[in-house]
Amino acid sequence: MKATTKWLRETIKREMAERQSADAPEPKYSPDEFKQVLVGQIEEFLFEAVEDEGERQGHQARVTQVYEIQASLVIKDTVKIDDVYSEIRAIEGVTIVSTDVEKRAMGVSREKSLIKIKFIKGRNSLKHYGALLTRSILRVNGVVNVKLLAARKLVV
Repeated sequence: MKATTKWLRETIKREMAERQSADAPEPKYSPDEFKQVLVGQIEEFLFEAVEDEGERQGHQARVTQVYEIQASLVIKDTVKIDDVYSEIRAIEGVTIVSTDVEKRAMGVSREKSLIKIKFIKGRNSLKHYGALLTRSILRVNGVVNVKLLAARKLVV
């Protein structure tokens, strides 16, 4: 705000100096009127810019879509499952990872877990976000394999 005020004062001084030169025609406004007109135009411009930004954000908010997907995870039984879920929750776009899961032992030192993940997909396609989600989950410590199952759009 201080930078804007400084710029505005410098602009007014520069404009006034140019208008007071011998070559300049008679000014349309007195110095005080000029300041008021200039400030009014700047305020109008800023108001319209903020209003347009608000409309864009409102539009984006309406476009936001929440999905739920079931995933089958194969996890090493040497890691805490809560830590795995916490890391999945930290993935961009993921809002909820269900804690009501089915767990089954799978051979030596592995267990299979069926979970539900709610996420905001953003602008990209569901297929694209699913691929990103799969890669991100595979990077989680202790996850051996992940398979995304059924996805559905939630009514918000």
